[in-house]
This record gives sequence, C-alpha cells and structure tokens, in this order.
Amino acid sequence: METIEFQRIAKALADPRRFAILERIAGCKELPCQTLCGEMTVSKATL
Repeated sequence: METIEFQRIAKALADPRRFAILERIAGCKELPCQTLCGEMTVSKATL
C-alpha cells in the first residue's frame, strides 16, 4: 500500500461515524443498506 493510500484510509477512519460503520459491516457476510441506515441514523448517500 502506498503512503498516500494509507493516509486517505486513516483519515476516513478517524471519523467515529465512519469507523462505527466499518465495524458493523466487518462481521457480516451481507448487510442491506436500508438496515445499516436505520441502525446508524445516516443517509444512504453518507454510506
């Protein structure tokens, strides 16, 4: 992984909401967007 790629990923995961979304989907084989939107109270566009 290039340094710039790592920096972009690290910056995205620094946001607590984005990190919570990643944690939620990491353990799932499949998770509908609608379900995730309801759990995280974010819009589909944010996801």
